[in-house]
Amino acid sequence: MEVLPTLIKALGISQPVVYGHSDGGSIALIYAAHHATRALVTEAAHVKVEAETLAGIRQAQTMEQLPAKLSKYHGPKAHQLVADWIRIWLAEGYRDWSIEALLPQITCPTLVLQGAQDEYASTQHMYDIAEQIGPQARALLVEEAGHELHREAPEQVLAAASQFIMEALA
Repeated sequence: MEVLPTLIKALGISQPVVYGHSDGGSIALIYAAHHATRALVTEAAHVKVEAETLAGIRQAQTMEQLPAKLSKYHGPKAHQLVADWIRIWLAEGYRDWSIEALLPQITCPTLVLQGAQDEYASTQHMYDIAEQIGPQARALLVEEAGHELHREAPEQVLAAASQFIMEALA
């Protein structure tokens, strides 16, 4: 977890607003637990391995189009990225992975977003994250979205995140 703090420091930002999706949401949570953060927004973040996570990843394993879909963002590394992502999440030794112990260390205003049809997490996962962070956290379930809620419900996600960030910065 050295890249994000180094980047933020190099940019001269002392208290960033951190925004992350999925595993990036987990990274954002870890960052906010260890560094001064003005506000935090997570979309479909993971803090532990759930049965829904494993089932969704097993389903993704059968989706031949997934590497092609991700190649838009990851180029020729997409096939290896997907293979590594699947291998790590499904590894027997990874079943106990959790960052839940870090959540109470997050002191900044936090918005926890999740799609109601998220293929990789239960709805309860989102509520558990917000509860473990504390009263400065707010959970928002986006009914018409799955794991990629910023693509599936962009207007709702952008409006909620924008309003939340503006309130946090006020």
